[in-house]
This record gives sequence, structure tokens and C-alpha cells, in this order.
Amino acid sequence: MIKVLAVLKRKDTMTHDEFVTYWQTIHIPLVKKLPGLKKFVCNVVVDEFKQSNYPAVDQYDGMSELYFADLAAADRAFNSEQGRINGEDARNFIGQRLFMATETVDETIL
Repeated sequence: MIKVLAVLKRKDTMTHDEFVTYWQTIHIPLVKKLPGLKKFVCNVVVDEFKQSNYPAVDQYDGMSELYFADLAAADRAFNSEQGRINGEDARNFIGQRLFMATETVDETIL
């Protein structure tokens, strides 16, 4: 299994709450339609951590985790018609995708 990870920052014109509402009510239902998607996790930055000792935590708004059988399945999903639709919609609320990475999960040791 492979996990596609994206760290997200909202558009400058949005509040954190507006970002989260749009992400959870509009965008995530689209994400769930990606072909081959096995699991999706939405990680929202919690306001209480903005006062923590960790620097720049409030620069981020969320992180998504999308799981696929393998890298080829993820590639097919993101290059599908639904992937195109999702990419267009992402421009409505994501100001910056800070990075995107893949993680291969070895389930034999879990």
C-alpha cells in the first residue's frame, strides 16, 4: 500500500475555519470519488497548538493522507477525470500545497 501525503495552506483570502469548512463539505466528497482510493484521512490543525512552543504551527491548515494499492494506482487516480476535477476544485481553497510525498506502508510488521 502507498500513502500520498499533502500538507496544505489555505488561500490568503480565507480564514482557517472557512478553509476547513470548504475542505470537509465540498472537497473531501470529491476526493472520495477518486478511483482506487483505499483510505482517506483528513488532519486539521488544531487552534490550541497555535499557542504551543512549536514555531510556525499556525502557518499550516491541514494535511491529507490518501492511500492506494501502489504508486501506479495513485498515478491513475490523480490523472483520471475525477483527479482533474479535484485539482480544479483545490484551487478554490488551497493557496499552497507545501509538499507532497509518498510513503510505502509495510503491513507485514504491523
